[in-house]
Amino acid sequence: MAVEPSAVTDSTSRPDPAVADREEIHLKLLGSLRSSGDGGELGVVRRIATWIESPRVLAEIADHAPWFEDFGVKEAFVRNEYTPEEIRARCARAVGVLDLLRELDGPGLSERERHEVQDQARSLIRTLPPGDRDQVRRRARELSASREAPEEDGVVAADPEVHAAAGEEPRPPRPVMRFSALPAGEIRLEEGRSVALSVLPLERKVALARSSRDLAVLQVLSLETADETRLALLGNPSLGDRLAANLARTSSPRVAREIYRHRRLFQRPMVRRALLESPNVPSAALVEVVSSMGDLRGLLGLTQNPKIRSIEVKARARMRLTALFRGLGSAEKIATVQVSGRSLLKALWADFFRDEELVLRCLRECHLDKGLVVEIARSSIAPRRALKLIGETPSLASPYEVRLALVNNPKTPRSLVRRILPGLTAEDRRAAEPLADVS
Repeated sequence: MAVEPSAVTDSTSRPDPAVADREEIHLKLLGSLRSSGDGGELGVVRRIATWIESPRVLAEIADHAPWFEDFGVKEAFVRNEYTPEEIRARCARAVGVLDLLRELDGPGLSERERHEVQDQARSLIRTLPPGDRDQVRRRARELSASREAPEEDGVVAADPEVHAAAGEEPRPPRPVMRFSALPAGEIRLEEGRSVALSVLPLERKVALARSSRDLAVLQVLSLETADETRLALLGNPSLGDRLAANLARTSSPRVAREIYRHRRLFQRPMVRRALLESPNVPSAALVEVVSSMGDLRGLLGLTQNPKIRSIEVKARARMRLTALFRGLGSAEKIATVQVSGRSLLKALWADFFRDEELVLRCLRECHLDKGLVVEIARSSIAPRRALKLIGETPSLASPYEVRLALVNNPKTPRSLVRRILPGLTAEDRRAAEPLADVS
């Protein structure tokens, strides 16, 4: 069942030019996938739904039923902070049901807790719209059929453990974009000299680009749009890191390929970072750059850098970040969460929240800031014990935003919700009534 995008049109009717350009590129890509897709495009759609910062694009994805029904897309909607609240809340409830069922097979559940989780999952299913309810049950049956272990007593076939799908996703086609000139304020030349260089024939510019040692001349020539001039600059031994990075950042496909082939240039750290911001870089270069990074904070910066428009780069950075994070010990993971906070949780959504002991230790030992506690309290895949710990710990639950997030989280134990509810405003209480057992 698709979600109407009308709820977000008012807030996105006048985006700034840079956002508008990115929106149009992704809307055109989605349009082509929508008209020719046979289901194999879901990997591309999941990546867009995870990283795009446009509510308009997210609403377009939600409006196409075959995409909105995919639980990978639903998880991406829940995880993306730019998802319109109407869409995010609806997806959070569906994802929360399956995550409750996943917790049934977790170790250490008492019989009372097991029955409580089962009852909460069934109650939550009843609150879903009919179309979403059917999707959840269908997804549960699929997962149950694929699970090798026998089901626990008392758990119906629609109550399986949720396993994340493994494997490489198809790569999105990278849109070809024109490169732009550097800001004029960066040129440190007298006007007359700049004009003199600009009127030279192409052959003369190429010769100067290849042999000149005058950095001011090289800077002016780096603004040339002709590939011949830019390729000649790449072979000049006097080309500094900054100019080389500018060429990489604004490179055409031909120049980007040459930079990748020219190993002396490609190995420069500044050039490698700049290549990530170019839409025309070969995929092999992107993979090599991201795969060679061993700094968690640097990789995290890639996932947040607004200048990097390639969803493939951000997806690769997240894969590398995940691999490095999984290799850390518990103490190192906690220290990393403490330093990086919400941004790390956004990049390592499932890896963090599905490690119950890590979440509980962070809450008990880390003195987390309010924003991070809110993020845990609102996550529909956070462990129920973590949600219960937040609600029962005065120092964690004292901010109003935390208590509101707990009430609106479909996985929060109902007994805890009923205890918190009287302290909310009348408006927030009314908004929470559709949840099971709250009214």
